[in-house]
Amino acid sequence: MMAQAALAVADVSRSFVAADSGIVPGSLVSAQAGSTGGVELADTSNGSRLVGVATPVGSSLLAIDASSGKVQVAISGTVDVLVSTINGDIQAGDQITVSPLSGVGMDGKSGQRAIGLAQQSFSRMSIDAQPRDIKDKNGALSRIYFGTVPVSISIAYATNPTDVPTGVLGALQLVAVGLSGHQVSMLQTSLSFLIVIIAVATLIGLLYGAIRGSVVSIGRNPLARSSIHRSLTPIIGMALLVALSAAIMVYLTLR
Repeated sequence: MMAQAALAVADVSRSFVAADSGIVPGSLVSAQAGSTGGVELADTSNGSRLVGVATPVGSSLLAIDASSGKVQVAISGTVDVLVSTINGDIQAGDQITVSPLSGVGMDGKSGQRAIGLAQQSFSRMSIDAQPRDIKDKNGALSRIYFGTVPVSISIAYATNPTDVPTGVLGALQLVAVGLSGHQVSMLQTSLSFLIVIIAVATLIGLLYGAIRGSVVSIGRNPLARSSIHRSLTPIIGMALLVALSAAIMVYLTLR
């Protein structure tokens, strides 16, 4: 497809079984469905399982389970990634996502899985840019350019600047995306926030009532302290049950 690039040194890499013979250094790879420890070239069809970037054996500072016959995949650090201009020129700081071309990244498209942030720009004017004519779905030829850019690995879902939510709910939505690891709608965020508010209010009510009742009882009868401690046990259990129920409901809402 294109010449292999000399890759930057990754911080951490680990070995996987290559399920695809076309995996070369710089290729984006995803976990192979139904396989344990297997990877294949990443594209828009399997981008949700994006693992990292193929890198030469011995090129990372820390190689986990390094062994011959397997492909080494960078999961941390800054490495050179194969990219194309299929979604336009790439600017330094852009998110690099999976693309329709197997193993090749592109300028970030909202909703696609991103490998990380480009550390330099890439266009048809770049020194290592290689042209290639590709047919679109209508059969028309389109010229795109291939090359490599160093990318700081940080796997997440890409967002366009205009898509970034604002305000309190927007900030909560970003937190929800970080916790769930996938795109979360504003409705899911709102419901989760409501569940948390109700749970916190219930917990405060339970604990306040229990503490206030205990203080009053001890003030009236200091000898009742042991029986008060026993009466607090079911209330604490109820509070833990409320917290656990809320956590499960939030998890199910954000799935």
